[in-house]
Amino acid sequence: MLLTCGLELRHNDIFAALVTEDNKVVVKKLMPNNLEILIEFLEPYRSQITDVVMEETENWRMIAGPLAERGFRTTVI
Repeated sequence: MLLTCGLELRHNDIFAALVTEDNKVVVKKLMPNNLEILIEFLEPYRSQITDVVMEETENWRMIAGPLAERGFRTTVI
């Protein structure tokens, strides 16, 4: 099953949802705005995640770049 990860980046936290190709939410989580916590959340699904999508907010660079460096495909919209 292939998944897309959608991120809502906020000032103090991140809301993440993993969604199937037919738009079913597999898992969602609200977590502190911390890259390592986000990676811990994503890692079990790494082989299934085709893209990590986030909107262009003031802190997107702090998340998108490091995720891409760790091998996640990232898209900023």
